Amino acid sequence: MSCKKEARTIMANSAPVLLALVALFAVFPASGYPQDAGSTISFGILFADRDPIVGSATCYNGKTCELVKDIGPIHSLSITHFSKSPDRGSRLKIECASDCSFGNQQFSTEIGRERQFYFFNGSDTFTAKLLAIRIRDPVGRILLNY
Repeated sequence: MSCKKEARTIMANSAPVLLALVALFAVFPASGYPQDAGSTISFGILFADRDPIVGSATCYNGKTCELVKDIGPIHSLSITHFSKSPDRGSRLKIECASDCSFGNQQFSTEIGRERQFYFFNGSDTFTAKLLAIRIRDPVGRILLNY
């Protein structure tokens, strides 16, 4: 009977070691490098004529991360080439049911150090720029926090 009890004691004591090993293999894959655990991005979308939307998404370094899919006038809102570093070229991309774009009149804009982006009805679909001020209706603004 004492052997059985001793075996249970050894197994009970080895459980924390086993859990630690499982955690170690989850963090360090077979290649020996830590996996990208991802970063949580919180966002808010304040519409000009609708209720605001808030949410969060887990994004991974160097990957495209979709924040919103088919909500209100937005068909898709994503961050491409995500990086927490402001000088790594992350871009915010928007697609709307009807044509919309950022202040640069394009479907995407560089994030850099900015965390607030306005978006408007319409966009420039041609490359020639006219020397005229074109007033576009605001759809809303996007706020990012990470």
